[in-house]
Amino acid sequence: MGTFKKIIFASSLLFWATFLVATPLVSALSPEQQLLYRQGINYFDVNACSASGASTQTSTIGGAVYMLGDSITARAKDNLDTEFTAKSATPYINASTSRSITKAGTDDGFKTSGLDALDGDQDRVKNASTIVIALGTNQRDSDFKQSIKDTITKVKGYNAAARIYWVNVFSEGKGSNKIDKDAINKIINDSSDSLGYTVIDTTDKNIELDDSDKIHETIGTGTKNFADTVVGGVAGGNTADPGTQCSCDAGSIGLTGSDNESKVYNYLTGTAGLKPFQAAGIMGSMFFESNYEPQRLQSTPSGKETPAESLSPGQLSDTNLGWGIVQWTPPGKIINTFSPKSKANDLGAQLKFLQDQLDGKTTSPEKAAGDQLKATTDVVSAASTFELKYERHAGLAQPERANKAQDILTKLGSAGGGDPAADTADTATCSVSSDGSGEVTGEYSLPVAKKWFTEHEDYFTKPHHDYPAADIPVTSGTKIFSVAKGEVSELANSGWGGGAGTHVFVKDGDVVYGYFHGTPGSVRVKVGDTVEPGQLLMLSDNTGHSEGAHLHFQIEVGGVKHCPQNLLEAIGKGTTPPAPKTLPTSGCTN
Repeated sequence: MGTFKKIIFASSLLFWATFLVATPLVSALSPEQQLLYRQGINYFDVNACSASGASTQTSTIGGAVYMLGDSITARAKDNLDTEFTAKSATPYINASTSRSITKAGTDDGFKTSGLDALDGDQDRVKNASTIVIALGTNQRDSDFKQSIKDTITKVKGYNAAARIYWVNVFSEGKGSNKIDKDAINKIINDSSDSLGYTVIDTTDKNIELDDSDKIHETIGTGTKNFADTVVGGVAGGNTADPGTQCSCDAGSIGLTGSDNESKVYNYLTGTAGLKPFQAAGIMGSMFFESNYEPQRLQSTPSGKETPAESLSPGQLSDTNLGWGIVQWTPPGKIINTFSPKSKANDLGAQLKFLQDQLDGKTTSPEKAAGDQLKATTDVVSAASTFELKYERHAGLAQPERANKAQDILTKLGSAGGGDPAADTADTATCSVSSDGSGEVTGEYSLPVAKKWFTEHEDYFTKPHHDYPAADIPVTSGTKIFSVAKGEVSELANSGWGGGAGTHVFVKDGDVVYGYFHGTPGSVRVKVGDTVEPGQLLMLSDNTGHSEGAHLHFQIEVGGVKHCPQNLLEAIGKGTTPPAPKTLPTSGCTN
């Protein structure tokens, strides 16, 4: 916020220190981070990315960790608790002797199979940011591959947003305890890509074995070796889903895009969860404040960088001086929340700070502005709301900011965004989806991800307005993917698309797939585009004739609407979908 901006300090340092000491979040931080919080400093640990865009090791894990295991995990529980905690994580470990995925363990309090344990701990699973499975040593049945699939399906049914790891087997045992380690690990490794988990490899880590059975690790050295390997594997893991390459600047927080403009847009519509027109409304002001340059100091020309650490104490506290992508005034409002101050130079870190302000966090919360922004319904009101309620410059809203916001929405919100390749690959995998609705099963996702059919079959079998269709009640902003290959034959991207609202039709011969009620400005394709199965089409919303946010999905063959049940059932079970023209036009049930 630049010249003429009014500075409002919403809360005292004492309030925030007291609040943060009381909140469970602090217990998950390192002693150094806790000290910074109690001093009123919001600590940001920026995930590092290499110059090529591939994620590299991070020093912390953070969040809740849920780990499921057998006796090997049970023996190392104390070491795992200690090491996860040291990585700023809050672990919960459910481990039991002799447990397998389908066979119950024998330890008191944990006498459940792996699948049953997940059901019993579903609240912990839902709240975990990281889930670690360490089962396989006791798996003697011939259906291990299916058991792994059942486990991951159950995990994702409770929490598709978490990072999932599977720890493979490091020992072979002897005598009656002899196991085929290589065969077990091959199944674990072979299933990882298709099911979406990362393997933590323990086979070459020299984990000290107990001589009595040559299958368990020794208490002490062995348990520490095992814990080091598991925690190190999680801490050093790519934060994206397996197979996804995140494109980001060195040091940024999972940003995707070819330039700063597209990176800002993708972050605001992805991680921050804003609607495309709301993101564009912010960016209309951001362009005039800084041209999206994170080290921009007020009254300096575009392209001239002023690093955070170079500002003097007087500049940091100058209430007539702005700095950063939204020109925070005084500059210390954002810079003083980082340690070291150089971390404030990062674009991703500044976007995260802005998001936290709009959510009512940080020592300078802007929740009132954030709530009003999220209540807007078009790009012009979004631009003026952000300008007058957050930036708070003197005078009325400036028309050029709203015009710029409209230009941004047209450019980035309708034709594939700032980075079409990243959109096609589902950019949300570089940040974590909040509700699991972006789960991908094979090459398909919503509306045909397995969870949406197996858990809510009634969505697809009820008559809809006297004809067959599926209504899937997902929250606004959920990513909607194409069911099948075809050509985009019609779309509306403004919200004014008749009863369908923002919508996309994909045509494949005489078969037409319809996706209705999307977010205005969110359509990622153009008429005439050829789309592939699993390609991102738009975001869900509540436009057109709609009562509550949802996706309306329908199939027409030769102009006749068909029941989608058979198609979705086939995809839900992971089999090849039947030809749509063979589907019945009746048979949907109440």
